[in-house]
Amino acid sequence: IFIYPNPADDKFEIVMAESNFRVEILDVLGQTVHQSENAKVIDVSGLATGTYQVKIYLSDKSVMRKLVVK
Repeated sequence: IFIYPNPADDKFEIVMAESNFRVEILDVLGQTVHQSENAKVIDVSGLATGTYQVKIYLSDKSVMRKLVVK
């Protein structure tokens, strides 16, 4: 599972084979700042500049990726 571009300006894309998933973006305090389902392109233009964790929930596991918003 890849996310790009990273760092992101206004949106990023999730590249993976799965089509049924849920995404949460967490700030440095661990608070959820975005949630979506089955969206492979995610708008982050409303987020402050900084580092976030992207948590992707699949049917049998979850995966974390670091995202930098500039």
